[in-house]
Amino acid sequence: MIRILHIDDKRDVSAALNGLLEEHYDNAFLKWFDNFDDGIASLRDSPTLYNGIILDAKCFLNRDDDTLDEQYVTKAIDDINTIFKENDLWIPYCVLSGFKEKLAGYLKANDVEAFDKDDQELEALEYIITNQKKVNRHLFIKEFPGLLQFLNDGGLGKHSANTLLQLYGVVKKRQTDPSIIKGQIAQIRPVLEKVLSRLYDLGVYDGDPLIPEEYVSSSGSRTQVNNIIGALIYLEGETANGKNFNYQRNAVLPSFLSSQGKSIYNVTSEIGNHTSKDTGSIYTLSAMFYSLVDILMWYKEFITNYKKEHTDG
Repeated sequence: MIRILHIDDKRDVSAALNGLLEEHYDNAFLKWFDNFDDGIASLRDSPTLYNGIILDAKCFLNRDDDTLDEQYVTKAIDDINTIFKENDLWIPYCVLSGFKEKLAGYLKANDVEAFDKDDQELEALEYIITNQKKVNRHLFIKEFPGLLQFLNDGGLGKHSANTLLQLYGVVKKRQTDPSIIKGQIAQIRPVLEKVLSRLYDLGVYDGDPLIPEEYVSSSGSRTQVNNIIGALIYLEGETANGKNFNYQRNAVLPSFLSSQGKSIYNVTSEIGNHTSKDTGSIYTLSAMFYSLVDILMWYKEFITNYKKEHTDG
């Protein structure tokens, strides 16, 4: 659900924006205030309630104040930035007004987007909604410190990082569309497979291969682990089956993470398969997402220690 804080002294503007939201977007709505004081107070009281802000550049500061002054928007923007800083928060915001030209210099200096009233209402809404990716990124970094940077810097690559952010956005929005959930679940297993492939590429660790050669196939520069369950059993230090003999090594993966990896494999085999009629729910997706993040956080720590050991050696 995308909640947009709208501050404008004219109700008809809010009604027009609501109409555009209903026509063009699902799962988004407006919370309207007719003055800056009440709108900013609501943001200050519940800073995580909103996903975006649309300000008028000329609005009543107080309900019983008959003075109109476009400069009040500068105070509102200063207050917004203070609220963001105090709460380690960022959400997209913009100005929608017929008087934005009077504030052009100030808005540019503060990197605030501005749109024309009676002409660019839809563009203002698009700006707020399309910038939710930046909101998700900020929240993700706050919730999982260092993970996104690790993935982007070569931990698994930018594609895996983008997949994780996309999954996070769907989970946070509590999507209920079965086709969206099914499609997102299908993206989880390839990230797990990439973790196992990267472990195979590291070779021997603590006297034994990290992934048995038998469990892997290669095509050109691409490596794929074919026996995911066997690899997880092996990594947790249990006996894993092979064609001619069994494999076992000292545990490097905690057993609870191995169990989460097996759940990912089983659920994605059933739901992620495009021929399956099962779709799962947002709770299924959430469980799989956070299981994947658990494994990625372990992988990040493992790689960091592995590099340190080999550099020191």
